[in-house]
Amino acid sequence: MTELGEQQPSNGRKEKPPKRNWEAARREHFFDLKFSHYVELILTAILVGIGYLQYTVYTRQAGIMDTQTRILKIDKRPWIKNTVTLAGPIRFADWAGQKSVFVSLLFNLKNYGDSPAVNIRVGAEIMRHPGNAHHSDLDAPQERVCKGVRRDADENPIGGFAVFSSDSAPIEQGNGTGIVYQTDESILFAVVGCVVYTFAETERGETGFRMMLGRVGGKLLVVLPYIKGPPQPYEEPISPELRAQGYPAKPPNVGLLQPGDVVFRPEEGGNYAK
Repeated sequence: MTELGEQQPSNGRKEKPPKRNWEAARREHFFDLKFSHYVELILTAILVGIGYLQYTVYTRQAGIMDTQTRILKIDKRPWIKNTVTLAGPIRFADWAGQKSVFVSLLFNLKNYGDSPAVNIRVGAEIMRHPGNAHHSDLDAPQERVCKGVRRDADENPIGGFAVFSSDSAPIEQGNGTGIVYQTDESILFAVVGCVVYTFAETERGETGFRMMLGRVGGKLLVVLPYIKGPPQPYEEPISPELRAQGYPAKPPNVGLLQPGDVVFRPEEGGNYAK
């Protein structure tokens, strides 16, 4: 009998480990491929390259076609000429202690291009002319008016009206300015604005105009006098509600100056087409 933990005698023999009938599998490296594998990789790379080249060529051709289409549309674009005239007498009003001037303008638009001009909009404003030495001071007011016209066209792309190729369209529009005459002084006026239109769905055209309004004094264009006129009765009686809100009970005094008595011609700057 042996004590616990005491090794058993081996009888002088070494025991052999059990015989194994399996071998560890060989690990195949990624680059340890057969020739056919290399061929497949090369052909795959060639196909990918060909596909990329075809995509590049297609993309370039599509871009070229879009550019050519746009150039063709622009080449055939409309060009709007705008002729501005006075549509009626100039009105001088004295009402509720304020003196103002109003003009009625006629815009004769003609399309000299090869495609329709759509969503046509016109904006104009009458103001005091700063004088020939400072006519560039009208640039900012004109841009402000034209910016408002562009904004209106953007907000409603199917509004306005259309003028087809070689067609003309007259548009009458009234414009006025208030509190210009603080006294009965004479003033030289300017009318500034632009015509904005759309073509080729999203392209924008614009024709700017800048006019001078005065009278002839010798060989010069000089200021317009304020024309006093008689009271012009209201077309309908003023309701008590309007009177309670401060509507003047006394009708305006209106003086008239006929188009034949003034000069209305283009100014040196501000007349453009783009």
